[in-house]
Amino acid sequence: PLPRLGTAGARGIASGAAAAAVDTEEVQAASLQRAFRDGKVSEAFLKAMNLQADGGSIDYIGRLCALVPNSLEDWLQGGTGHVAPLSMQVKLLLIFSLAKQLEEGTGLSEAACSTKISWIAELWFVFDLTELSEQGSSADICGQLSDVLERISTASLCEAGADQLRRVRK
Repeated sequence: PLPRLGTAGARGIASGAAAAAVDTEEVQAASLQRAFRDGKVSEAFLKAMNLQADGGSIDYIGRLCALVPNSLEDWLQGGTGHVAPLSMQVKLLLIFSLAKQLEEGTGLSEAACSTKISWIAELWFVFDLTELSEQGSSADICGQLSDVLERISTASLCEAGADQLRRVRK
């Protein structure tokens, strides 16, 4: 027969399982960051969005966003003589993923919220709807994005973040 576990033993196993899950997420986050640094930017963001959607406790998307050099706008457009690192499809998916994180709002600091709103604004600014004609009409895409942004509660955001979100919605 198996030994019986008291309540302390069961808690120990549960906390060990939680620690193992966090370790696994940290390994996944490190792998995504390595892929980003190795130039596999779209691949890293796509995997981060999938992991985020699966309910991870780590902000995979935020960690990748933090790796971008100073000028987000220049980076998104490819800078001087470089190819833009994200396709229009990945940019669109990223806008929706960031908006979903803001809509859920759980565990995000003011700084994280502000950064995500800035990313949404910059992504939208460099977005070219003509490249996504096979994804649906421009009006449909704009409507979907507007719906997602309207669902984000400004009550949970700091004043600067709420103002920034209002500007993006316009």
